[in-house]
Amino acid sequence: MSETMLRHVGFPFDLFEGEPTLHRPVGCEDCRSGGYLGRIGVYEVMPITDEVEALALARSSADEIGRAAVKGAGSGWAPTAC
Repeated sequence: MSETMLRHVGFPFDLFEGEPTLHRPVGCEDCRSGGYLGRIGVYEVMPITDEVEALALARSSADEIGRAAVKGAGSGWAPTAC
């Protein structure tokens, strides 16, 4: 992801002294040139409520689907990865 895109999605550059170093995958024989061997993925998993499903099938905006997903998740939703 480019620095411009990270800024667009709200990456907290202000939490770093100076500019953070952004690493890109390089690849090797072990990872078949993917560059992701040994990295840990961070995933977001959520239940698909009837409202979220209806919005997705109606091709609603990602913002609208996201708001419905957060509303449907209740207090168990954590907005950051730890």
